[in-house]
Amino acid sequence: MSGWPKSALYTAVGLVALGAIVIFLAWNGAAGKDYTQGQLPYVISGGVGGLALIISGLAVGVVQAFRRDAAELGQKLDALLDAVQDQGAQSSAPRSRAS
Repeated sequence: MSGWPKSALYTAVGLVALGAIVIFLAWNGAAGKDYTQGQLPYVISGGVGGLALIISGLAVGVVQAFRRDAAELGQKLDALLDAVQDQGAQSSAPRSRAS
């Protein structure tokens, strides 16, 4: 596996970018209000929603990294097992002694 599947990479980046946009829009909407009661709905809905999107995007990235690492580790363990089995087969072959 030479990298991430493109769909997982695009999903992770898209969710993080969308979360940042939502947080920006919430901040921009709250900036237009002069009183706290008018700002709170923007901060709560946009801030929490944007943060949830960012966390979701990062979670997709972390899960995909774990999957990639597990696949690479499995390939390396298979190669190591093959090498050990080949070495064991060579060492168990009968040896002729020249004396």
